[in-house]
Amino acid sequence: MKKGLTEREARGLHCGPLPFGATINGDKVPIPDPASYSGLLLAFELGAQGMSDREVAQRLNADGYWTTGARGDGRFSVASIRGILTNRFYLGELADGDKWINGKHESMVDQAL
Repeated sequence: MKKGLTEREARGLHCGPLPFGATINGDKVPIPDPASYSGLLLAFELGAQGMSDREVAQRLNADGYWTTGARGDGRFSVASIRGILTNRFYLGELADGDKWINGKHESMVDQAL
């Protein structure tokens, strides 16, 4: 299993559950998820407008969006919003230990946002 993960990372492919707003295409490369990508952009836009993580979570929950992850779908919390808004995956990067490397996937959010 470790060999497979290492090979995926070397090819610039994401390992593990995909973050909110992403799905994979036929080549197993992450792409925006048509069902939740608008919620992802909304979260970044609201955060950029100065809304607190709690306010962003309340808005996404009220609009009917659900988190995704290893524990299944759920409601957004302050911690889940903070994780989204600070995740460099959305800039086309992948975590590699304590640093970030370019992934095979395209940026999903403009870096200025």
